[in-house]
Amino acid sequence: MPAPAVGPVSRIVRGARLVDFSPEQMSLRGFGRVVDTGRLRTQFGFTPRWTTMQAFDDFVRGRALRPVIAPARVESLERGVLAAVKALR
Repeated sequence: MPAPAVGPVSRIVRGARLVDFSPEQMSLRGFGRVVDTGRLRTQFGFTPRWTTMQAFDDFVRGRALRPVIAPARVESLERGVLAAVKALR
């Protein structure tokens, strides 16, 4: 999302109560995120303290959020998708 649109889109979405994104989450929409930390480690010598999953889990715990879909159901769906992809090979 282009940076100038982040503020207005955030206000519209939050005002319509469609989704309640935090300012930090909206900032990520505008500025992106790092997916592969390999270059970060090799070129800058920086090793993140947490993995992406650990950071997200910490965020969820900090917000006292509860899963909308049971974790066991998500894992089952993931296994099904992986099995389907392997079958296509």
